[in-house]
Amino acid sequence: MEEIPENAPSLPLASGQSHVMHETIAVVDDEQDILELVSLNLKKNHFSVREFSDGSSFIKYLDSEKPNLVVLDLMLPDADGFEICKYMKRKKNLSHIPIVMLTAKGEETDTILGLELGADDYVMKPFSPNELIARIKRLAKDEKDRIVEESLRKAALWEEVKEALYRKGTFLSGGQQQRLCIARALAMGPAVLLLDEPTSALDPKATSHIEELIVQLRDTVSIILVTHNMAQAARVSDFAAFVYLGELVEFGPSGRVFTAPKDKRTEAYLTGKFG
Repeated sequence: MEEIPENAPSLPLASGQSHVMHETIAVVDDEQDILELVSLNLKKNHFSVREFSDGSSFIKYLDSEKPNLVVLDLMLPDADGFEICKYMKRKKNLSHIPIVMLTAKGEETDTILGLELGADDYVMKPFSPNELIARIKRLAKDEKDRIVEESLRKAALWEEVKEALYRKGTFLSGGQQQRLCIARALAMGPAVLLLDEPTSALDPKATSHIEELIVQLRDTVSIILVTHNMAQAARVSDFAAFVYLGELVEFGPSGRVFTAPKDKRTEAYLTGKFG
């Protein structure tokens, strides 16, 4: 049986564990008093807040960062809130973000249009700050639940732990714990995932699961794998780099590096003459 360390990770993403994920709420409104009121109440409830008084600065922000939820006014000085909502829901990397429309436009047709465009809630001004925060908390929990399931599914772990999301990770096997660590990293939406000897303490079966996962994930995230297992590197990598004493000796397509290395040091290492 694989030894389970005392500091084995807990299942990290279950809703209600606010210490794990700190939600960032983007508030977009050109009325300064509304912006300050909403931001103040969000901060009191331990949310991180980004404030925007126009649509263009918010769209620019979305190019580099992704909030967990958006509170969006419809009547902005330089943009239509409906168009911003439509833009977000058409973008694959933004479509999952919940949107709460906060507006003085109270006609039934406006509410219906907003919801049809993909808004998750519609709040009319004047509004109760307490009610708005309650609605945001509900949507934030729903979004966290979505991230939980999506990340664990990507790590091929959901079916094994979905009934035990609040248990400590010590009940998991070593291979499951490794996949759990990968799920925790995937929950942050990284562009690059660094795996440092991810299978060094695992048995062949668990190692196979991790390698299959690496192959599946490389279509959605760039993976850098650090390993001394040359056979593993040849199996799962598209490109390989040989680093010796801090020097990048050789880099190229894995098929070429492992079968016809250009540098004699690479060849010597691969054939076991040193290392």
